[in-house]
Amino acid sequence: MKASAIKKALSTAAKAGRPVMMWGSYGVGKSTVARQWATETKRTIYEMTTTALEPIDLRGLCSIKNGKTIWNPPAFLPTEPGSVLLIEDLTNGHPQVLTSLYALILDGRLGDYILPKDTIIIANGNRETDASYATKMPMALAARFVHINFDFDLNDWINNAIDHDFDMSVICFGRAFPNLINYPDPKGKEKAQPVPRTWEFASDILKAQPDDEIRYELLSGTVGTEAAIEFCAFLEVFNELPDVTATLKNPLTLKDLPVKPSIMYAFIGAMSKRVDEKTMKNFLVIADREIKEGLAEFAITMVNDAIRYNPKLKETTDYIQWISKNQNFYK
Repeated sequence: MKASAIKKALSTAAKAGRPVMMWGSYGVGKSTVARQWATETKRTIYEMTTTALEPIDLRGLCSIKNGKTIWNPPAFLPTEPGSVLLIEDLTNGHPQVLTSLYALILDGRLGDYILPKDTIIIANGNRETDASYATKMPMALAARFVHINFDFDLNDWINNAIDHDFDMSVICFGRAFPNLINYPDPKGKEKAQPVPRTWEFASDILKAQPDDEIRYELLSGTVGTEAAIEFCAFLEVFNELPDVTATLKNPLTLKDLPVKPSIMYAFIGAMSKRVDEKTMKNFLVIADREIKEGLAEFAITMVNDAIRYNPKLKETTDYIQWISKNQNFYK
């Protein structure tokens, strides 16, 4: 199930009052999706990591009140109605910790603690086949969850990257080299690997504007050697781009559209990022030209990315007329 579908599944599970277990390879974005869904649904999120816990940690410290022992729940357990309890790396937890969670997950209780009303439990973990440390989940625990497999989807990843302002070159690279965005190596030949999580790190590094002499080393230490070589070569593509600012100001200044697909992806990425309400008409002139020259897929992608960057563009007369004229491409 891809990320956008998982968010819908979480909303359904929350209404049904059922906990969810998300399975997927390392770095694919399980935690990110859960946090984004919590933010989008305006729920307070509480997080706990099973790898850092002992069974007694779940119950908290005790105190004496009126001659009786009172257990004080830990701060990572929800106190507000309609919250999210995100349990990280559930499959990495000690068996005794997992056993201690049985009642909390099924009945929303942990000793005297009661899970607040309308609070959903979302857990995540790696599968045994992901070549990441993971213990086999006891069937008694598994039977307490609704299980969802997290599948990587490039379009969802790109939409998320646009929404969260990733460096434009990373997004364009994802279009041009989709196979290198989620390419974990189960054999672990390198510590750094190209997965969605590390590409977000790469975006942060590029935004920090590293010196050219250390850029490759930083990127290879983030996404791995092979992906870094391809990406650094792709960065050189930006030096071959037509003048995007001049093109948006006057489409006639663009003599020829890029021929290489990698340069074309970089070009439409730059165009969609920089267009605004004033230049939308000229932007769509280029989109029409792409369609005329048999590059409709690039045109549709360019326009879709532009309105994702700036939703106000959908309200312009030029866009409304263009989308009406080209609605056959959206069927």
